[in-house]
Amino acid sequence: IDVYGKLIDEIDEQAFRCLRSLEKLDLSCNKLKMLPKQLFYELSNLEILSLHQNQLSSIHKDSFKNLIRLSDLNLNENRLGNQNLSALFGGLKSIKNINLESNGIEEIVSRAFEGLSLLSYLKLGKNRLKTIPNDLLRSLVALYFLSLTNNQLEELIDGLLDEKKCVHADFSHNKLRSISKFLFKKCHRLLYLFLSHNQIESLDCASFDGLSSLIWLKLEYNNIKCIESNLFHSLIALTDLDISHNPIESLIDPNTKQSIFKDLAKIKILRLNDLKVRVLEENTFGGLPHLT
Repeated sequence: IDVYGKLIDEIDEQAFRCLRSLEKLDLSCNKLKMLPKQLFYELSNLEILSLHQNQLSSIHKDSFKNLIRLSDLNLNENRLGNQNLSALFGGLKSIKNINLESNGIEEIVSRAFEGLSLLSYLKLGKNRLKTIPNDLLRSLVALYFLSLTNNQLEELIDGLLDEKKCVHADFSHNKLRSISKFLFKKCHRLLYLFLSHNQIESLDCASFDGLSSLIWLKLEYNNIKCIESNLFHSLIALTDLDISHNPIESLIDPNTKQSIFKDLAKIKILRLNDLKVRVLEENTFGGLPHLT
């Protein structure tokens, strides 16, 4: 059923009664402020539910309880900033995709996604999160895609992505000042890492240890002034690196006299726009046979 963009502001609790075979329901782009507790009670075969761009400020903890086959839930662009998420998703044993972007969420409890062992895509971007509980993702063993872009995060807790299947992690557009040397220690499957548009000033030479499969690293628009020649030593698969728009003055480590790119044997694309480099020294790009 497609009820997209009909400017509906209220739905009767019995509206979808007896529609037990319904697999997809699109209620996006309406003016819904609340959902009757048992609105979805009989939709046990529903697989896709979109409530994107409404005015929902609160959802009863049992609203999704019977949606045992739901795999995709879109709550993007609502007003769930004060919603208690601790029990809201508990019955969604088949859920694979949850979108909570643009809801004004300031805090999220550690048990919000507990037991969602099939959850693969989690989008929490464009909220107001300042911290993330260190065990928020603990039970998400199938997590593949994580977006926390456009929040107010000042730090990322060690172990956040440990032992996950995650290949895409987006922490761009936050307030991160540094990256712990233990943060990505066990993220061997990560392929795409976005750290751009933060306030990172320095990076420990072990900051990216563990990222042996990473192919994309985005560090543009930070406050990085100096990069050590061993910073990228673990990034043996990296093909695309962006360090543009940083106040980096040299691409040679002044202590070792070696290029900061010396370990990037597979690199194909280097983005170096708007740095503070005035001189390109000899062998800056030496040993990079795939650079285009």
